[in-house]
Order: sequence, then structure tokens, then C-alpha cells
Amino acid sequence: MLLALFAVLTLQHPAIPAPVGTQVGEPLQDVMLPTIDGKNTIRLSELRGKPLLLLQFASW
Repeated sequence: MLLALFAVLTLQHPAIPAPVGTQVGEPLQDVMLPTIDGKNTIRLSELRGKPLLLLQFASW
């Protein structure tokens, strides 16, 4: 019964679009970010080949 309901619901909705953004193994888009002191900016492409720790978080 649940399997039939799942099939009906998934067949009625259009296919889920592919996720937008970077996938595993793909390079990140080149972005420009301010430095901590706010006086300069740095481009992600300037760090190519160097170790990078990118922390992204949200507080809701």
C-alpha cells in the first residue's frame, strides 16, 4: 500500500532538477571575499594549489 502511494506521488510530480552548485571533485567558482580586517579582498583563484579551510555555517 505504501509503495503504491509512493509510486503515485512520484509519478505525478515532475522530475527533481539537478542540484545547483559544485559537486564533489569539481573546482569551486571563483569568488572574491573580504579579508578579516575588511581593508582588502582576496580571490579564491589566488589560493589555487594552497591548502584552504573554508567554513560555512548559518545561525537560524
